[in-house]
Amino acid sequence: MFGITGKLVVNDDVFVDIAMAALQKVEDVIRQQRKGAFAGLGRLLSGKMGTKVFVQKNDGENGDPGSVSFDLRLVMVYGVVIPEVAEKVREAVIKDVSAITGYHVDRVDITVERLVHPDEVEKDA
Repeated sequence: MFGITGKLVVNDDVFVDIAMAALQKVEDVIRQQRKGAFAGLGRLLSGKMGTKVFVQKNDGENGDPGSVSFDLRLVMVYGVVIPEVAEKVREAVIKDVSAITGYHVDRVDITVERLVHPDEVEKDA
């Protein structure tokens, strides 16, 4: 456009924010508003024992965007099909990170750290 080049660096916290926003779009991971038995799920999943996002990035050279890898530590509702939810999480994170930052997503590793039983969610609602 203008013929001027320079380096673009996106802070790690930006990637964490994008990943957390992407997770909110995935059923049974983080939901701010739930009705019925899962009403308290958002608070449970975003609390101290909830979802954690770790980022490893490599900044690009010569104006090229960099690459980034994620390590997600998730809490899910007991009874979900974990591989299906994990795939939806990967797709959402990759799509949003690529679209917003231009960085290439190398990996999205997922560890399910805890399953929350529906009755436990109901008590905490």
